[in-house]
Amino acid sequence: MSRAACRRARPLLALAVVATLALVLAACGGSGGTSSSEEDPTLRFGMTIGLSSFDPNGEAASTAGTGDTPYLRLVYDTLVDGSATDGTLAPSLATSWEQEGVTLTFHLREDVTFTDGSRLDAEVAKANLDANRESRLAQGASTTGSTAPPTAEVVDDYTVRLTFDVATSEMASQYTGKNGMMISAAALGTESLDQEPVGSGPYTYAADRSTTGARYVYERNPDYWNPDAQHFGTVELLQFEDPSAQQNALRSGQVDVATLDPSFASQAEEAGYDTVTVSKEAWLMLIQDRDGTLSPALGDERVRQAIAYAIDRVTFVDVIVEGYGEPTTQLYAEGSRWYDESLAGDYEYDPDKARELLADAGYEDGFSFSAPSSSATSTAVTAIQGMLDEVGITMEVKLVDQASFNPTTGEYPVFIASFPIDEPATGLAVFLGDSPLNAFDVADPELTALADEAATTVDADARKALNDQLLEEVIDQGIVVSLSTSESVAAHSGAVADVTWNLDDPVPNILTITPAG
Repeated sequence: MSRAACRRARPLLALAVVATLALVLAACGGSGGTSSSEEDPTLRFGMTIGLSSFDPNGEAASTAGTGDTPYLRLVYDTLVDGSATDGTLAPSLATSWEQEGVTLTFHLREDVTFTDGSRLDAEVAKANLDANRESRLAQGASTTGSTAPPTAEVVDDYTVRLTFDVATSEMASQYTGKNGMMISAAALGTESLDQEPVGSGPYTYAADRSTTGARYVYERNPDYWNPDAQHFGTVELLQFEDPSAQQNALRSGQVDVATLDPSFASQAEEAGYDTVTVSKEAWLMLIQDRDGTLSPALGDERVRQAIAYAIDRVTFVDVIVEGYGEPTTQLYAEGSRWYDESLAGDYEYDPDKARELLADAGYEDGFSFSAPSSSATSTAVTAIQGMLDEVGITMEVKLVDQASFNPTTGEYPVFIASFPIDEPATGLAVFLGDSPLNAFDVADPELTALADEAATTVDADARKALNDQLLEEVIDQGIVVSLSTSESVAAHSGAVADVTWNLDDPVPNILTITPAG
């Protein structure tokens, strides 16, 4: 029996919907085929996340986080390759690097050409790193501490050195994504870069074959320095309005790879499609208004703890993540290296305790606050709304557009989402201090200092102890209410192979996928 089929039983309504899908999937079959010849195959990849800008340092791309990186990775190389599923770093534009204290020195390839004909050298790399630093500072990054962007200097023609404010064990890994993407110096900062990328990546963007918001076509770069990494002649990223439309495209053969709602995974497998999963996110409620600016009740720690006790996480996992996850009150599931055994059992579902805390805080008759809901979060938000209502808390749901919603504006006191969560020192730091997600500028200098100390501690045991302390404080203070872990699921036809998923990417790694056979 398949892994997905072994999951716990789904709700009856979901089963009815899934049964219909299974019939269609069975009719289409999972073997499929790419839309071009075996000599020059095309990969068709389904996306629900849109492209904000081809400028990785632009404001739109910064707001998008990692969501639009699949569009960018095809045209831009990074200094460091972080595609390995075990987190191992490998050379890319940088052939090697050394970390000494607060400095990180990159040694660059000498055979890299951008699509405008210009070449990569240390001066170009410095210009890119300077632009990235300015972008991060403009988006609210601190100038001090472990998250402060470094300064860059040229050592020689193909060597560039970064100097950080403090040393951490994660310095090189910061350059596997947007921070490490290299752009032609002539294109840096230009308005045209939003729509016309100028990189050195394995593919070039074919604007004349593309439709913004629907279809993005990339063609093999004939001058690429690593032709072994170019597995397809053409790559098409097809954007869909919602997960249902994307799943329909998979079953009808319009795409070769697509992410799936977990409720469809077992039926996709039974119809002959292969699935791949990765545990990389946690569903959580982020309580941003901890000073009670919009909702005075949320300024009381007891009220925030009451919310944590009101959540039936077992039901949440069964209904919302369809068994693809684990109920947890601490963001991490047992087996994660960041799981803290001492927190097991804290804030488990106890509606009577929730009512008691509300009464102690003076809200025995309850209170209300608003929260946003989008196409990506609506089922989760509705479930939490019902759970809170059981203890007298009214959560007024406001519908927002997924593409335009910005959680950094302070428009809502809380929001519910599935977040990529790694080490507490980095994963939780984005909710504290000067981070844009601390939208109400709640002062928490002790927690920020604790996160910085954990991030800069090299000894593994000491680092774990500091992370445990940070996690406990964030949970106890009700900054984050943990709901469950979440496994992301993708399915692919038999036309492709080597579909792997890195923890840092929103979708399977497009560049590792190969034609089957």
